[in-house]
Amino acid sequence: MRFLKISLIINFLILGNILLAQDLHFTQYNMSPLTLNPALTGNYLGSYRVGGIYRNQWASIIPAFSTPSFYVDAPIITGFRKNDWIGVGVVVVSDKAGTAKLGRTAFLGSVAYHLGLNKKATSVLTLGLQGGRQNRTVKLQGDGIKLIDELESTLPIQSTDRNLGQNGLGYFDINGGVTLKSKLTNQMDMVVGFAMNHINKPKYAFDQAGSNDQTRLAHRFVGHGEFNVDLNKTWSISPSFLYQTMAGQSEMALQGMGGYKLKNTKNKIKLNFGLGYRLRDAAEILLGMDYNDIKVGFAWDANTSGVTSKFNGGYEIAASYIGKIYKKPKVNTVIFCPRF
Repeated sequence: MRFLKISLIINFLILGNILLAQDLHFTQYNMSPLTLNPALTGNYLGSYRVGGIYRNQWASIIPAFSTPSFYVDAPIITGFRKNDWIGVGVVVVSDKAGTAKLGRTAFLGSVAYHLGLNKKATSVLTLGLQGGRQNRTVKLQGDGIKLIDELESTLPIQSTDRNLGQNGLGYFDINGGVTLKSKLTNQMDMVVGFAMNHINKPKYAFDQAGSNDQTRLAHRFVGHGEFNVDLNKTWSISPSFLYQTMAGQSEMALQGMGGYKLKNTKNKIKLNFGLGYRLRDAAEILLGMDYNDIKVGFAWDANTSGVTSKFNGGYEIAASYIGKIYKKPKVNTVIFCPRF
C-alpha cells in the first residue's frame, strides 16, 4: 500500500495531471534572500555577500526531500541618482526527492535597482528581476517504482511511461519582486516585499503534449515581511511572516526571533532563538548566532498536519557572510607650530 500511494503521487507529478508539486520553500526564508525575492539582491550594508542553506525533509516517510542552495550577491554600482544603487547576484538550487529521485537544478541570475526615497537613503524601494535555466530529472526504471497501468494490469507489463524524463527537461524561468526597506527609528527597521515567481509559466511536465495549464508551471505569489526592534543595548526581537500561494494551494508562516548580545567581548556576538508556526503544517524551532559579519542558523520542523502519527518534519542549516572592502582613510599628521 505504501508503494501504491507513492507511485500514484509520482505518476501524477510526472504526467502533469496536477500541479501540486512542492515548489521551493525554506523555514529560514530570511536566510535565503535570493530565493525569497529577487529584490533582496544587494540589499544590505557591505561589499559582497555569500551564503547557503540546506534542507532535509520527511526522511522517515519517504526518501528525503533534499534541497541545498548557494548564493552570492553584491551592490556593484551607483544608480541614476546619488542615493540609488544596483545589485547583482547568482543563486544555485538543487532539489531531489522520492524513490524515483525526482530532481530539479536551477541556476538563476538576479539584478535589482534600489531607489533611495530620501537624502539619507533610510527608506529604499527596490525592484528586482531574476531569470535562468532550470532542469528536471527523474528515474523510473527502478524495481521500486510501480506505475498505475502496471498495477491495474492482470499481466506483467512494463509501462511506456517509464521512458518519460529519460533525457531530462530544461526550461527558462523568470521571477520578479519589489521590496520596501525603511529605518523607522534608531531602534527599529523593517522590510516588506512581494514577489511573483514563474512569470512566464514555463512548460514543466515531462509529458508536454499540448499547451495548457496542466503542462505549465503555475504562478507563485509571495508576500513577506520582517521587523527588527532593539529593546535595549542587550535584547532585540524580530517578528516576521511569509505568505505564498500557488495553483490554489497556500502557505502561511509566522515567526518570532529574540536576540541577546553578549557583553564584554572583543567581537560582536549575538545569540538568536525563536519559534515559528506554519499554519496547519508544522511548528518550528529556530536557533542561530551572529558573529561579527557571519550569521549561522538552524531550524527544526515538527509536523502538526497529521501526515503520520509521529513527528516527521525536517531540519535546515544555513550560513551567510557579508564582506566589507573599504579603503582605509589616509590620515596626514598635522604639526602645529607657534608663530612669533
